[in-house]
Amino acid sequence: MLTRFFELRDEAARIEKESFTNFPTLKQFLESSEDSLLDHIKGNIAEHLRTLATTFREYFPEPHPDDSCIRNPFSCQEIEKIHGLTEDEQDQLVDLSSCGAIKNNFNGEQIADFWALARKDYKELGDKAMKKILPFATTYRCEQAFSSMCFMTNKYKNRLGMPSDFRVKMSSLEPNISEIMDSRVRFNSSH
Repeated sequence: MLTRFFELRDEAARIEKESFTNFPTLKQFLESSEDSLLDHIKGNIAEHLRTLATTFREYFPEPHPDDSCIRNPFSCQEIEKIHGLTEDEQDQLVDLSSCGAIKNNFNGEQIADFWALARKDYKELGDKAMKKILPFATTYRCEQAFSSMCFMTNKYKNRLGMPSDFRVKMSSLEPNISEIMDSRVRFNSSH
């Protein structure tokens, strides 16, 4: 991802220098026509690429120095100074980093695969590492929310507030309807 970020910075500079090698369709169009790209259009394209690079930087920030122990738990120095680890997790990291058999597994595995295996023996530490490694493990909840929102706002639009309906729809809790109904006060109406 960081590689793509640097490419976007380079592409913005190339656009300003009228080098369109990274944009073959634009390059072909400009070569086939006798028109040149107007300065304000070049500026707009370059600005868009810079904004895109900035957005990438917000979503994918530089790795925190404390995360180096996740990338290589066997090269950690001064484990007690790592922010965000509980004492149990620090103890687990010391145990893990001193185990030769696990170190042999680390050398042949991808980081995510290594931590998935390490979670069996070092659950808390493994869970924390997996959250750092896989921040977007699934898009299921996002897709489910979008589908629910589309369903509620199209055909079945009502006067109720969407935030309330949406919160109920997205909740993983199942309501106990019979208990809710039994707890309600019932009024007997006379004829």
